Amino acid sequence: MSRDLTDESAECALLSLCFAAPKELDRKEFKAGLFTGEQRALAKVMLELWAGAKPVSPANVRLVSRDEKLGELADKLNVRTLPGSFELLVERLREIRIRVKLANHCSKYHEQAYDEKRPIREIVEDFEGDAMALRGLRSVNQESGSDYNEILELIQWRQDNPGKILGLPTGWDRVDKMIDGLQGKYYLLGARTSVGKTSLALCLVASLLAMGKRVLFFAGENGRDIKMRLLSIISRVHCGRRDFPFTPEEGKAVSATIAKIQRFDWILDDTPNPSIAYIRGTARRLHRERRVDLVVVDFVQLCTATHARRDDKRAVVDEVSKGLKAAVKEHDFETAWLALSQVKRKEGIFDHKSKTKEQARPELSDLKEAGSLEEDADVVGLLHRDQANNSLRAELNIAKNKDGATGTIFMQFVPEHFYFSEST
Repeated sequence: MSRDLTDESAECALLSLCFAAPKELDRKEFKAGLFTGEQRALAKVMLELWAGAKPVSPANVRLVSRDEKLGELADKLNVRTLPGSFELLVERLREIRIRVKLANHCSKYHEQAYDEKRPIREIVEDFEGDAMALRGLRSVNQESGSDYNEILELIQWRQDNPGKILGLPTGWDRVDKMIDGLQGKYYLLGARTSVGKTSLALCLVASLLAMGKRVLFFAGENGRDIKMRLLSIISRVHCGRRDFPFTPEEGKAVSATIAKIQRFDWILDDTPNPSIAYIRGTARRLHRERRVDLVVVDFVQLCTATHARRDDKRAVVDEVSKGLKAAVKEHDFETAWLALSQVKRKEGIFDHKSKTKEQARPELSDLKEAGSLEEDADVVGLLHRDQANNSLRAELNIAKNKDGATGTIFMQFVPEHFYFSEST
């Protein structure tokens, strides 16, 4: 495709429309960058006249530009004779600009693809970052603020299904009631190292896979370890032990579970330190094939950014978090995104009643590296377990829930099975 791709008729039609109705120049969608050549120069002069509260006329175009050719073009376009609405013409010209940028990007990476001095993964990540930036150039989906049909349908569903959850069941009843099931939102789970956030996420994955849902899991650990944990969670057999072999019953349970897992539709990606562009690009490609119901990112601090400096960890985490938030919209709110995050370590608290020192419970302000994690996420859960006293009792604090209640849900952790169950 030519890099000089233009649509002169659409450019002239939009300028003609603005001569007939100069107030259209006040709309933020009208920019000189939509045009090329003489049309761009004319658009700049028209914007200058409008900003200076001067009549947008061919005579003033000549006066300001001192360019007779520009004046002649203004004369031709002064009377609106070309068809097209403002919105459609702007959208057409935006599309042309995106096509030109896309062609330039393709040419740029065509050259880089043969440069063996650069790591191929770095080239691919840069390409995906530029491609994601192009998505931001398209116009946003707009709808009438007075259209309440979707809201009325939701209200009617609530009336017809009292007490039921709107989203997918997580496998934990009290969690479902508090967050209204798993929906197309950005969920964040924070915990200290080794508390069990990956195991909790895998329990959720196991529940969805059992329902025939599709899951994409970006693993911060070795993929083999993740598979072993999921096998233990579903089979209720400690599959990673080395001290003694399985009993006959355990062997049958493991074999049956492996046969079941092999029928599941889940994708495990253990690419080290994936970029947010890579994560979104992979999820988008798979979602086009077949709907992805849940994407898990384990964990945020291991991801890399496309644009932020890699040595600025706060900026990196901020870009990753913003990317996850945008991914929810990109999937039309059909896919749940769960990101795991480390939290800051705090000094323990001495309990005078039990005469022991307990680990401090994490708070929203403890989310590591960036406050944007708390701001961007729709739902934030903070997992706590007193590791200092080797406690198997866990607390899941739903500390932020934009559309519902917050509170603490008590759980029991079974370490040999990597399994969390609700408890009283």
